[in-house]
Amino acid sequence: MNKKIIVLIIIIIVAVGAGFLLRPKIAEYKCNKIVTEYWQKLEMANYCDTTEDCMILYLPCPFGCGDYINKKEEEALSNYAKIYHEKGCSDCMYKCMGPVQPVCKNNKCVGKICELNQEHGHFDCACPSSTTAKYLYTTEENESFYTCIPQLPVE
Repeated sequence: MNKKIIVLIIIIIVAVGAGFLLRPKIAEYKCNKIVTEYWQKLEMANYCDTTEDCMILYLPCPFGCGDYINKKEEEALSNYAKIYHEKGCSDCMYKCMGPVQPVCKNNKCVGKICELNQEHGHFDCACPSSTTAKYLYTTEENESFYTCIPQLPVE
């Protein structure tokens, strides 16, 4: 065979091989870029005038365990997860508890804080700092209820 043809074949083989080797890195870069853009947009999506503006956005991993956002932003943020999975980005699994119901405070959607010594349902609100949840009872429908009480000092 002609030396030029052999060199050309070797160059093609090397180029194809390099493409296969670089393909996972390029795909990983694209996946990371989608996630990075999502987290940047998420920061801007948490705004409100009233509690009715707020919602919890639940998306598959790696997009958070439930984030407080303005309802108007749900579709745009959900598209990041859709694109991420359409591009075949790797799946992961969460093991986390979901957030409590949102309220609008200082123009940000935040978790609702429970009142002390009141009965609350599971995930209705979070106990304030320096308090702890005290279990009260569970219904036949398996719903738990608790109250927030001051934490006892540790001796």
